[in-house]
Amino acid sequence: MPRQQMGETATPLHRAEPGRIASAAAGAVFLLVGVLGFVPGITTGLDGMTFAGHHSTAALFGVFTVSVLHNLVHLAFGVAGLALAATPHTARVFLVGGGVAYLALWLYGLLVDHDSTANVVPVDTADNWLHLFLAAVLLALAFLVGTPRRPTNTPMHAPD
Repeated sequence: MPRQQMGETATPLHRAEPGRIASAAAGAVFLLVGVLGFVPGITTGLDGMTFAGHHSTAALFGVFTVSVLHNLVHLAFGVAGLALAATPHTARVFLVGGGVAYLALWLYGLLVDHDSTANVVPVDTADNWLHLFLAAVLLALAFLVGTPRRPTNTPMHAPD
């Protein structure tokens, strides 16, 4: 479990701040996608799945090219999201870090030749659009619900 910030306590997720819930939900989705990347029928062309590289012919939902490495990254990212949901601070770190990582992956997908050996993830046009969407969602969550709320010490006064 991640080290908690001074004064932060890990509360049960059902009573958690929205940023923690967002981190856990994103982690759960990434775990699910990582598992589904190995399920016949949900992922087509499993017999052509490679460990890494652009030669993989496996496609999640018949659309998104995946490889063993790609699926393992989704699984690891999912575990990270769930683990970092422990506190509001670490949840925000996951949401911002994940958003930045997916933004970088989107840029990588735009710049790398999809038929080159440098395309190790593998990425294609559908993946690029998905990565941009994921970056936007994770960053939006980080800034909309991932910022821990600080209680104010200002007492409320009754009107005079």
